[in-house]
Amino acid sequence: MSAPPNLELSPFQQWIAQAFQAEGADLPEVIDPLGAEFEAEGRKARVLPHSDDGWAVIEVEVQSIAQLQHGDASRLALDMMKLNHDARFEHRWMIIIDDDDMMSITTQVATAATDANALGEILFDGIERSALLAAAVNGLLSEQVTQIQAAAPADLFAFHLRG
Repeated sequence: MSAPPNLELSPFQQWIAQAFQAEGADLPEVIDPLGAEFEAEGRKARVLPHSDDGWAVIEVEVQSIAQLQHGDASRLALDMMKLNHDARFEHRWMIIIDDDDMMSITTQVATAATDANALGEILFDGIERSALLAAAVNGLLSEQVTQIQAAAPADLFAFHLRG
């Protein structure tokens, strides 16, 4: 189905429509100008418009950290900031924590350079990275790691391994 002819679509909506059509999927009657949400492998992924019409934002939920004690959340946030720093040249994904204490990963894509196949690959990559990050977060929050960190001298974890 194509968009109604009297409806003017934003560049973001046109890009989403082209991706649906390229995949042979039925075009929704209304393409939300605020983005599209998908669920795959138990994770929510969103494709959102960027303030620059030539870009879009991809966001994949990792897990909620709302239930964490303040100290655990602070330690985890610091670990995630260090991970963002260490990996900033290796891939385009960044870890974020939103106002609702949901940890997600996000990246930006140039819409002109991202066709339906590339968009699918980026979404799959984000879902895969999200699952790996969730496993790492759960490991960092495990009782064993917490006990080791509490018993270790403060400067023991002051170095970074790069690989």
